[in-house]
Amino acid sequence: MNYTLKGAYGRSYKTKKALMVDFEAGKDFMSYDMMSHGRMTSLREMTAGDSVQFRFDNDRKTTFIKVTAKMIDKSNTPPPPKRTGDDDKATVIKIYQNMEQLEEAMYEGVWYPECTCGESRVMESDARGFTCDNCNNKVELVTMI
Repeated sequence: MNYTLKGAYGRSYKTKKALMVDFEAGKDFMSYDMMSHGRMTSLREMTAGDSVQFRFDNDRKTTFIKVTAKMIDKSNTPPPPKRTGDDDKATVIKIYQNMEQLEEAMYEGVWYPECTCGESRVMESDARGFTCDNCNNKVELVTMI
């Protein structure tokens, strides 16, 4: 399969090296083609032999790679175990951002917060937090003026 991808959740890459570090770590990237524009995908969803075109440096540069079995094996580290129990035992993680940092973390009016376990969620711009499905932590946004 062929993919055209760019950084997701407001991530922007200046170099191919920085982009490849996150790609091989299994981070999400956003589809940038006509058929699935905006869909999130990662190396974990790909198979060996897939072709990927990356757009980076504010969409001014592109690079092409072929996905290898070695890359897939490296990205398939098991996720942290899900926490069991009730919400009273959940850890509250507060993200402190000033208005400028909040605007940088948003893309087209949508906030992409990330839990400490690496799980991220698409949120509306007026959202103030979420409960992580992966580890049950409560993630809250605290905006400083």
